[in-house]
Amino acid sequence: MFMEPIEKNNSEITSKTKKIRIARNAIIVLNTIAGLLMCFVYFQLFNLTFIILGIALILLNIPLFFTFNKIEKQLKNYL
Repeated sequence: MFMEPIEKNNSEITSKTKKIRIARNAIIVLNTIAGLLMCFVYFQLFNLTFIILGIALILLNIPLFFTFNKIEKQLKNYL
């Protein structure tokens, strides 16, 4: 048995997708800030491990962005 999507008005859909976008952007911004802090603060200590971890944390935003876009598209279909 297939589940039919529930009919909702456009304002509910747009408000939910706006919340999803805000959450996505907040996660990406926080990851970038944390990565930059790791890179620049620990750069003064010459600790290469934390510099690499900071760069990896910044690069983690790329797959996160595409994953959140896929989730948002799927939610638009079901909402």
